[in-house]
Amino acid sequence: MVFSRLSVLAILTAACLSADVPAQQGALVNQYCTGCHNSKAKIGGLALDKADFNNVASQAEMWEKVIKKLRTGAMPPLGMPRPDKAKIDAFATWLETSIDKAAAVKPNPGRPALHRLNRAEYANAIRDLLALDIDPTEFLPADDSSFGFDNVANVLGLSPALQERYVAAASKISRLAVGDPATAPIVTTYRVRSDISQDDHIEGLPLGTRGGVLIHHNFPLDGEYVIKVKMLKSTVDLLFGGNSQDETLEVALNGALVKSIIINPKPKVDPNANVKVAKDGFDPAAATKLSMSQPPDSLEARVFVKAGPQTVTAAFLKKSFGPVEDLLEPLERSTFDPSDPRGLPHVLSVSIGGPFDAKGSGDTPSRRRIFACRPAGAGEEMPCARKIISTLAKRAYREPVNDADMETLLGFYQ
Repeated sequence: MVFSRLSVLAILTAACLSADVPAQQGALVNQYCTGCHNSKAKIGGLALDKADFNNVASQAEMWEKVIKKLRTGAMPPLGMPRPDKAKIDAFATWLETSIDKAAAVKPNPGRPALHRLNRAEYANAIRDLLALDIDPTEFLPADDSSFGFDNVANVLGLSPALQERYVAAASKISRLAVGDPATAPIVTTYRVRSDISQDDHIEGLPLGTRGGVLIHHNFPLDGEYVIKVKMLKSTVDLLFGGNSQDETLEVALNGALVKSIIINPKPKVDPNANVKVAKDGFDPAAATKLSMSQPPDSLEARVFVKAGPQTVTAAFLKKSFGPVEDLLEPLERSTFDPSDPRGLPHVLSVSIGGPFDAKGSGDTPSRRRIFACRPAGAGEEMPCARKIISTLAKRAYREPVNDADMETLLGFYQ
C-alpha cells in the first residue's frame, strides 16, 4: 500500500496528538479540579493531584464518579472557573473510552453474590448424593423469585429462620437415608386432585382399571404399614357414585394385589331363605332376607413392606361398556356434580402409616450409596468411617478430598 506525503503527515500528527492527550487532560484537571480535590483537602473523597492519566483504568472506580459529575454538569461547581462544555464533554468521553478499552482487554465481571440452592436444586442434590427422592415442599418454604426465576442469587437470601429449616431438613433426610431403627410411625397422606375425572383409565395405573392414584412412596424401614384409601363424598356426606353397584377397588404394591373391596355390592338373596318368586320376579315379603349393606367409604389394609422406594396403586376395575357405547355416545363426567346419580365412585385420598413392628433398616438404594463398607470389628470402625465420608465428600464436591478436608469432616462427627 502506497501512502501519499499528506496521509503520512496526517498519521504522524494524530499520533503526536494522541500521545499528548493524557498530558492535556492532566493539565485540565490541575487547572480546574485539584484546588479542591487534592491529597490534603480530599473534598468528596477524591485526590486527583496524584492521578495517573496514562493508566486511567487502574483507578476506574474514582473516574466513574468524576464522569457522573461531569455528565450531569455538577462539577466544577457554580461560581467556580470551569472550561467550556466542549472540553468537559471531550474529557468525559476520553475517560469513558479509556476505561472501556481496558475492560474489553481484561473483563472483570466482579464477584458473584453468595448463591445458595433453591429448594428444587436442593432436592436434586439430595437425589444425586444419596439416591433419595424427596418432596422439598415438605421441608422448605417457597423461594423468592425475580422476573419469574427462583434461582437468582440476588433474591436467594438466607435468614436465620431459613437456615434452621435447612438444618432441620438435613436432620430428617439423613435419618431417612440411613434408616433410624427408632423411627416412630408417621402417616403420609396423598390427596387426589378434586378436578380430575376418574371415569376412565389414568396413565401409569394398570391396564383394565379406571380412576385411582399412583404413588411413589419411600418406606423408611422394614415393617408393617397401614394403607388406607378414602372415597370421595359429597357435601352432605353421601358417597360419590353411590348408586353404582359392584365397583371393585383394588390396592396393589409394586403390581401385586394387597386387598380389594366391592363398593355397594348388589343385593343378593339368602340361599337358605324360602323366597317365593312372584309375577314381577321377586317376593317383597322376602326383602328382609336380602344381604343389604351400606356402601363403604374406605379401604384399609395392613401389609409388610420392605424399606425403600415402592409403588402403591389404588384403582377401580374397569367394567366393559362396549354394548352401550356402540349405541350411545359416552358422557364424560367429573366430580363437579357430586349429586349426579349416574357418577362413578372416586378415590379421595390414600394415606400410608407406619412403620409398625419394624424388623430392621433394610436394604435401600440410599443405604447402598452411603455405606461403602461395614466394619466387622472395633478396629475397622475408623478406617471404614473415613471411607464412607471420603466417598460422600468426593461425590458432593466433585473432586477428591485431601487429608486436611478429611480431618475437618471427621471433626464434625466426633
